[in-house]
Amino acid sequence: MSKFKQNDVFASRYKLTQHIGIGGFSEVWLAEDEMAENSRMAIKIFAPESGLDSFGLDQFRKEYALTSQLTNAHLLKASHFDIAQGYPFLVMPYCEAGSLYRKLKTEGPLPEKEVAKVLHHMSDALDYLHSEGILHRDIKPENILIDKRGNYLLADFGISSNLRNTMRKSTNKPTSMTLSYAPPEMFGREPFYKEASDIFSLGVLAYELCTGDTPWMGAGGVALLGGSEIPDIPSTYSRGLHDLVEWCMNPNAAKRPAAGEVERICKKYLDTGHWDALQVPFNSLELKPESGRKTEMFTPKFDPKATVAAGNMHSSNPSPALDPKSTIALQMQDHTPAKKKSPVLLIVLALVVLGGGTAAFLLLNKKDKTPATAKTKTDSVPVKKKVAHLSDSSSITGSKTDRNPTVKDSKSGGPSDGSVQSPADTYDPDWQSKYESVDALNNGLYKVKLNGKFGLCDSKGKNLGSIQYSLISNFYNGLSVVSLYGRYGYINASGVPAIPCNFQSANDFDNGQAVVKKEDVTFVINTSGQCIQNCPDK
Repeated sequence: MSKFKQNDVFASRYKLTQHIGIGGFSEVWLAEDEMAENSRMAIKIFAPESGLDSFGLDQFRKEYALTSQLTNAHLLKASHFDIAQGYPFLVMPYCEAGSLYRKLKTEGPLPEKEVAKVLHHMSDALDYLHSEGILHRDIKPENILIDKRGNYLLADFGISSNLRNTMRKSTNKPTSMTLSYAPPEMFGREPFYKEASDIFSLGVLAYELCTGDTPWMGAGGVALLGGSEIPDIPSTYSRGLHDLVEWCMNPNAAKRPAAGEVERICKKYLDTGHWDALQVPFNSLELKPESGRKTEMFTPKFDPKATVAAGNMHSSNPSPALDPKSTIALQMQDHTPAKKKSPVLLIVLALVVLGGGTAAFLLLNKKDKTPATAKTKTDSVPVKKKVAHLSDSSSITGSKTDRNPTVKDSKSGGPSDGSVQSPADTYDPDWQSKYESVDALNNGLYKVKLNGKFGLCDSKGKNLGSIQYSLISNFYNGLSVVSLYGRYGYINASGVPAIPCNFQSANDFDNGQAVVKKEDVTFVINTSGQCIQNCPDK
């Protein structure tokens, strides 16, 4: 909980009159400066629950020094930085018109010209920040303020990932970026964030401006890893705006436009009333892990350099490539029938085979002469049953991470001794082909998709829980974020609901805590679902 309350005098001069905002690592107050005739301003206090230690404060000083010289018409600049009793804070102009979030909440989707204006101002600000080597990392309506002239100003910039990590550890907050705007590359095997990641968040913002809600029911770019498509904005908007939004949300970061290009396109529309005809790149997702499955071609008896024509990618038994020197290949190339065998030779061969078979039968039935070599059911050589492994041609190749085929969850009752277990007591090596997609999760389980819904399977293909969710994320602290009917909650590794889907948004757990949102109130819960910080009822 915050240590500050209304009418407190902060830093011996700022009277806190109204709590107007809360973020991952900070809270914002409307304040009166008692040393400047009670003039009003906004005070942003970082790490309000605990403050920062000397290391964190030193980091903050250095980063503020880097951003204090930034000048752009669409950045909300702080007028003053200071530290009071271990709490770093910024003094900023107070924007009476409020935030873009409040505007969306009261007015709903914006007209096309206003959408273009927001995108123009925000892309101009991002183009400037990117040219200075600064990533914003948290584009969303709450971080966009409106001045008295109706200009849109980007706030909360210049906080690097290092400082965010320091504040996360100091405040025990799991994350600072809102899941709804997070790009898909943050959820890959090797997560990264760069300039194009800010553009993805800008695309999500643009979609929200046109619809009043975020795409994929608030799941963010992680939904693209599960096979979701980029949704269309309403048909009441121009095709040019549709193409621009889709371009910004391209799953492949390398194919998104630069901020300067977005700024140019939006400015031209505002000047002329017409959008440029855009050549939007194909929405191909090139991340690790990839979604879906791929069949590996196995040709052990043929030329390893031979190629195979593309066939059914869901087949685990593809036809092998032909050796150019093989008899079959030569016949296919020559188109001449093979020479017929001599009838005499065929008769001789048949007699040899028949005679050999008869001799073998007589020898095996002479039990009185060969008792020691007779095989019975009790001393027969056991035949090992071949169990398909996940490294075979039927395996998922979207992720190159190791996959354990004998994962056991104590609650699910899965096999622990490597035995095969399925409803029919047999293992189907091609169980993945029954689903639209199969993706490896970070705990050895698999996310499967059937009829557009997601569920869990173990490494043997056994279903864990129901296939009913529109989102299943990776597991952290034993729990996965899921979405059901537009609300968010958590399931455990047995597929059993651990925390009901009652939230507007939910983030992954970290150190036993997760940030969630319910009834427009953001607070922190533990793995039991109990509120432990900023509780709505407190």
